[in-house]
Amino acid sequence: ALESLNATKVVNSTFTNGRYSLNETVYTYGKGAFSNIADALSNAEENDKIYLFAGNYSEAITLSVANITLYGPNYGIKGTETRNNEAALNSSITISASDITLNGLKLATSCNVQLLANNTTITNIYSTSTTFVATGKENRKAILCVNAEISNFVLSNSYFNIGSSIYLKGVFAASPVVTNATFENNYFTTNLSVSAVNNDHLNDGITIYNPAGKINIKNNEFAYSTYDYILF
Repeated sequence: ALESLNATKVVNSTFTNGRYSLNETVYTYGKGAFSNIADALSNAEENDKIYLFAGNYSEAITLSVANITLYGPNYGIKGTETRNNEAALNSSITISASDITLNGLKLATSCNVQLLANNTTITNIYSTSTTFVATGKENRKAILCVNAEISNFVLSNSYFNIGSSIYLKGVFAASPVVTNATFENNYFTTNLSVSAVNNDHLNDGITIYNPAGKINIKNNEFAYSTYDYILF
């Protein structure tokens, strides 16, 4: 997969000092090759393509430089399709710069994405995120927008299993206005059987309290029972 990407930076937890030749491109440790995502982002420039090798990444990260793409081994592969070993993100991801793309990554149980900027694209994701966030008891969201107005958000070709607890949300936008968003070809499910669902299970697939502009919701599948709303 890497040979067709022309990555400007690569991340692998096994990298140490030295130079790495990958598909005829040489990456120098500390400049183009890094052992963690945070160091790659601290050296990032606009238009960087950062490739994450398969593995578990437990660090909290902030994307604060515009026009950055984080690619995993499953870029271009839908979340519902057969996938390669994952680059699994296990902590919070804060997007504070515009024109950020996440492509082909896994959002593991302890990961959530917080959107603070415009023109974010999240695609080809496999998510099992059921993360606790500080917006209320047992509220769990994979993708969260509560602190900033955003516009032109795209979520596509992704799989979300939002767990088996209560107040689970795949995508949650509270008080800020969300202007122009597209949700296309995503699959949302839970681990709850129909018989286990009761009126504590207020689980939503997509929640947007203040939509504006065009909100396009197309070809998504919601495969679970709830006492709340699939779309809200």
